[in-house]
Amino acid sequence: HYWNPKQTMPLTSWESSIDQILAELSTTNDRRKRADLYQTLQVIIAEELPLIPLPVQNEIYAVRSRIKNAEKMPLYGGPASLLPSLWIGFSP
Repeated sequence: HYWNPKQTMPLTSWESSIDQILAELSTTNDRRKRADLYQTLQVIIAEELPLIPLPVQNEIYAVRSRIKNAEKMPLYGGPASLLPSLWIGFSP
């Protein structure tokens, strides 16, 4: 589960399952295995609804061409979420 993955005693069995899946995802590079794990994770989330997706209005941000490493903003992250990864490129 998203908010407290290292709790000693998850309240529900699905929380424990999510913990195990996320731990396994963090250690495997096998694409097929990862796809299976993500599929299982999505089924648990769809059945238990620990998260309820809400529609969000699209946001558009403008970035000067000399600002480098600007990528698509993560949902709810806003422009401030990119500050640690941005840098200014100087042309010779």
